[in-house]
Amino acid sequence: MRSIPIALLCVATILILAAGCPSSDDEQDDVSLAPYLYQETFEIEPNPAESGETVSFFFGFDDFDGDVSEALIVVRHKDDDGVVSPVVPESDPLIKGRTHGSVEFELTVIEADQGQYLAYMIDNAGNVSNEITMQFYVNPPLPE
Repeated sequence: MRSIPIALLCVATILILAAGCPSSDDEQDDVSLAPYLYQETFEIEPNPAESGETVSFFFGFDDFDGDVSEALIVVRHKDDDGVVSPVVPESDPLIKGRTHGSVEFELTVIEADQGQYLAYMIDNAGNVSNEITMQFYVNPPLPE
C-alpha cells in the first residue's frame, strides 16, 4: 500500500520538474533579433568641427539574424535647450556587414548643429535596436 503513494509522489515530482524546463521554442524566444549598437564605437570625426565642415559619423553593430541590408538608420539631434529634431544625412548611410559590422554617414554642420546626437537602427523585420548617443561640438565661425 505504501508503494502507491510513493509512486504517485515520484510521478508528480517528475511532472513538476518537466513543466519548469524550457522547450526549444522558449530558448529561441530568448535570442533577441533586434540589432545591438555599440555605444563605445560611436564616433563623430572631427569633434569639435568647424562651422560648414563635413563630419563623419560611425558606429558598430551586431544583428543575430543579419537582416540589415535595407535597415533604417534613425538619427536625431538634441540641442542645448533639449529640443530633439530629426537629422537627414547627406547620403544614404553605408551599412557594412550583416550579422556584425558598421554604419557610416556624413553630415555638413553649422554652429546650430552642436549638441547630442542619438542614433538607432530598425532592421528589415522592424526590430528596433538600442539607442546610442554622442555629444558633438561645433566651433563658431571666425570673425572676418
